[in-house]
Amino acid sequence: MPIDTPRNLLLHDLAAMYDAELHLIDVLPALAAETSPGDVSNAFLQHAVETERHAENLRTCFQMLGVEPMTVTNFGIRGLTMEHDAFVMQRPSREALVEFNLGAAAKTEHLEIASYIGLLRQAHTLGLTDLANLLGENLRVETITASKVEQLADEEARRQAYSNGAQVDEFRWSGYTEVAVETPLARERMGAATSVDYVQPQRMMP
Repeated sequence: MPIDTPRNLLLHDLAAMYDAELHLIDVLPALAAETSPGDVSNAFLQHAVETERHAENLRTCFQMLGVEPMTVTNFGIRGLTMEHDAFVMQRPSREALVEFNLGAAAKTEHLEIASYIGLLRQAHTLGLTDLANLLGENLRVETITASKVEQLADEEARRQAYSNGAQVDEFRWSGYTEVAVETPLARERMGAATSVDYVQPQRMMP
């Protein structure tokens, strides 16, 4: 398919996200098994169920556009899986593996958030309100999941520090940076880390 129109670019990027969600449906249970038992494992299993819903939403998006669901290899997401596999080859301790997997999950969620924001922008430009609503649902869940992953990573880091006799305050990444240019995503994160409100655009075309 030639990517020579805004609609075809949207289809391409939808296909890349569909590939990502299908890939994560397979990966998340494996991460849960590696980190079992505990809250981290449960979080991976919960998000696997949510990811099934994300994939279903994307299939509906394809139907709205009048095409069969298709995939384009998402090298960003699959590259993170390759990093994980290379790390496991180094035979890390369970504690190190749990912390690594949480970091990889955070990277994955932030990549998905950026991808869904891009898709929402494209859908908005094309006036595809119904499609944007489904993408917005996925974005809301990914944003909530990113917040949960960051919290779990902080709890795990402080638990490991405590086991070594150290007391560590709760981590806040925002204390180490300043947002030089205000963006919609920055406003959302600084204001309410657990929700994203999607404002429906005016329909621009049938």
